[in-house]
Amino acid sequence: MKICLIGAGRIGKVHAKNIYDNQNINLKYIVDKNLKAAKAIANKYNSIALSSIEEVLKKNDFDSVLIGSSTNTHVDYIEKFSYHKKNIFCEKPIDLDIKKVLHCQKILKKNKTKFYIGFMRRFDPSLIKLNKLLKSGKIGNIRMVSITSRDPSPPPLDYVKVSGGIFIDSQIHDIDIARWLTHEEPNEVISRGSCLIDKKIGQVGDYDTVNTILKMKSGILCQINNSRHCSYGYDQRVEVFGSKGMISTTNLRDTNLEITLKNSTNAKDNFQYFFLERYSQAFINEIDNFAQGIKKKVKPSPSFDDGLKAMKIAEAAKKSAETGKVIYIG
Repeated sequence: MKICLIGAGRIGKVHAKNIYDNQNINLKYIVDKNLKAAKAIANKYNSIALSSIEEVLKKNDFDSVLIGSSTNTHVDYIEKFSYHKKNIFCEKPIDLDIKKVLHCQKILKKNKTKFYIGFMRRFDPSLIKLNKLLKSGKIGNIRMVSITSRDPSPPPLDYVKVSGGIFIDSQIHDIDIARWLTHEEPNEVISRGSCLIDKKIGQVGDYDTVNTILKMKSGILCQINNSRHCSYGYDQRVEVFGSKGMISTTNLRDTNLEITLKNSTNAKDNFQYFFLERYSQAFINEIDNFAQGIKKKVKPSPSFDDGLKAMKIAEAAKKSAETGKVIYIG
C-alpha cells in the first residue's frame, strides 16, 4: 500500500508513525494547509510534504489515502479521492450533516470505492477478546451491555462549538461498540444530558454529562454513560451481562505496580491519561486492518455503513436529549 496522509495535527502524527512502522505500507505524502507541520512529519518519516489536496491529486504514485483532517473537510476529500479511484480510510464522523453523508455514500457506491471508518476501539486487544468470548457463547445470551466512557478533562470550547456535540463527537464510538458486540441495531433510543462541569459548554448548545439507553431489536438493553471530566483519569470500561454470566474490561494503568504499606490499602499507578495512550495498540491494529483488508480484497470493516448507522443513532440520542422523548428508529 502506498498511502497519502491528510492532516498533520494530533491524530495525523499518531497515524504517521503507525503507517511508517507498518512493513506493508509506504507513507508517500503528508498533506496539510500548515506546510510547516506537514514538513515536520514528512522529514521524520521520509515522505513528501504538500500543502493542498489539488497538488496530491495530480500524483499517480499512491493508491490509498487516510483522511485525518477536520470533520468539515471529510466529505469533500472522500468524494475527490473516490473519483480518483483511491482506497479510503477516514476518521469519524464522516460529516455532521446526514444529507451530505448520504450523498457521499452514493458516490462511493458508484465508484466502487473501498472505504474504512476510524472506529479504532474495535481493535483494542481487550475488546477483541471480549467479542470473541461473546461469539463463543461463554456467557450465554446477551441481556445487557454497559459502556462507560469518561474523559479526564473537557475539550477546548472552540472545539466543542464545531464538534457536532458530545453524542456525535464522543458517544458515537460507544454506539459503534454496542452495535459491534450485539450484532444488532436499536429500535428505541432514550438519552438525557446535563451540564455539570462547565456552563459554557451548555451555553453553546452541548452537554458535558450524558446517559443513553439503546433497546436493540431483540430486547437487549445497552446503557452508555459519558462525561467530559473524570477526576481519576480516562475511564473506559465495558461490561456485558448474559444468561450464563458476565464479562467485562477494566481500565488500563501506566504500569501494574502496586504498593502496600502498614495500615494502608494497595496503591496502584494511575489510569492511562487519554485516548492516545489507552488505545495506542488499537490505532496500530486498525491501520494494519486497513492494509490487510485492501491486500486481501475483503469487505471493509468497519465500513461506511457502520459510520452512517452510528451517526444516525447518535443523532437520535441527541434528539432524545433535546426533546425528552424516546426516539424510535425505523
